[in-house]
Amino acid sequence: MACPPEDCGGMWGYAELAAWVRGGRDPSSVPSPFDDVEDALDWLPLEWHPDRFDVAEATAVIAAAMAAPVRVPDELAALRTRLEHRGDPALTHLLERAATHPVVEVDDSEAAQLVEPYLELLDAIGDGMQLAAAGYLPPAVVEQLAARTGVTGWWIGSANREDLTRPPP
Repeated sequence: MACPPEDCGGMWGYAELAAWVRGGRDPSSVPSPFDDVEDALDWLPLEWHPDRFDVAEATAVIAAAMAAPVRVPDELAALRTRLEHRGDPALTHLLERAATHPVVEVDDSEAAQLVEPYLELLDAIGDGMQLAAAGYLPPAVVEQLAARTGVTGWWIGSANREDLTRPPP
């Protein structure tokens, strides 16, 4: 069986969450502390089910964790080290998985859609910009990027702080 998601409310919270998922994720019985189905599904790991455990997937994750590091350019290695110390572990996890998972082919249209937010970011920062005192993009730039990428259409709040604005689902 799958391990409980991180910070799911102990064994009682896990039992309630597992029962809800097993029952088909009924919108009328979303477990606390979630506001609605979307909130719960955003929080849960992708495709998580309490009764699912994939031995091959677990073996691949363990193998990736135990494997020698894949040689990458020095700049990427430096970025990875910085992320391990103070960044989102999701990117580090993606870099580790890249060595053990097949390449997914995308067509030109899909590739353009995937890189569009990054192109918007590069366009907004141009040749560079002074970060705020806390080390983040200035709020005005975050607001501009949120508007240009469509985040303001679904984000609750002003979307002016990069550390409090999640990426789109």
